[in-house]
Amino acid sequence: MIVKDFRKWINSLPVEFDEYELTHREYYDVDGENLFANEVPLVSVHIDDSEKKACLMHEQSYLVFKGDKSITKLNVSSTKVEVDGL
Repeated sequence: MIVKDFRKWINSLPVEFDEYELTHREYYDVDGENLFANEVPLVSVHIDDSEKKACLMHEQSYLVFKGDKSITKLNVSSTKVEVDGL
């Protein structure tokens, strides 16, 4: 997806969604009826001009990017969520 497509989609959302939290969700399992996912809140967007990418970041990644933390391994806390139905 490119920013132009993302902007078009965002602009199509009704104002009722304005207070919804942005997260990144990755589905990891299904048990026949339910879908399970890990979810991480988004806190920032980094524009990488050299790669022509807009990178959505969670808090720990943002702190590393800003230089507030110097770490060699990043452990991202996530929330496991169950999504009703398939």
